[in-house]
Amino acid sequence: MRLTSLILLAAIVGGAGYVLVFKRDWLFKKAQEGTELAQGYTPAATPQEAMDQFRKAIKERKFNTAAKYCTGDYAEQLRHAHDAANAMGTVLDEISYYAKDKGYSSPNTKTLLLRMDPFPTNFKIKDAPKFKGDDKKKAHGVYALEVIPESDANLGSTYGINSANPRMLKNHLVPANLLLGGFDVVREGTDESPSWKLNLALQSGQVDQITFFIDNYRSYHTGLTEFRKGLTNDRYESKKKFEQELFRAVADAK
Repeated sequence: MRLTSLILLAAIVGGAGYVLVFKRDWLFKKAQEGTELAQGYTPAATPQEAMDQFRKAIKERKFNTAAKYCTGDYAEQLRHAHDAANAMGTVLDEISYYAKDKGYSSPNTKTLLLRMDPFPTNFKIKDAPKFKGDDKKKAHGVYALEVIPESDANLGSTYGINSANPRMLKNHLVPANLLLGGFDVVREGTDESPSWKLNLALQSGQVDQITFFIDNYRSYHTGLTEFRKGLTNDRYESKKKFEQELFRAVADAK
């Protein structure tokens, strides 16, 4: 009896070990799916829901989750860039929230934070998606930008960020058809259990841009994180001083 129990225990331990060693990716994927469902990220039952959920996931910097509501190569690039984009987006959000809360936010500051952002969150649904065709397996959707601040014309030369790598001052993950022209929202699954997804397109050369961002974001993330840590000191006597030090942190991070 005791021997049988030991054999059963060994089998259970061995099976668990096999899953952890050889099925780790599968296990992590299932855990992520469970977390997403618990957070309300269920399959989109309508085109509107797909657009809402994608926007929500981007705003929460959950690029892996946003990929769940996209098709093809673009979805794969969102997953590929998740760790880097989440880290960068999170520290930019923290700086932005602090600046707004303390009254330090300015058009120049907002512009820099937007330019550093792999996927700025200042977008919204322009109109409700409209079905295309009688079978209602496809709809057309489009987002629109919210208000963009007007910064100084000579912003780069004034603060020295022209010395930073200009390839880092791009919105690396923004798809080609997010705004003008829009995109198709396509239905997958069955009539009884549909799953709508955004058919977003990569820009020309965007895969290389995303790879560059992943390979080079760390020094900028480190510089901005150090800047963020210093914000608790409340040492800025004006918006201008805050602005100057933020731009200096970016310029020094190259």
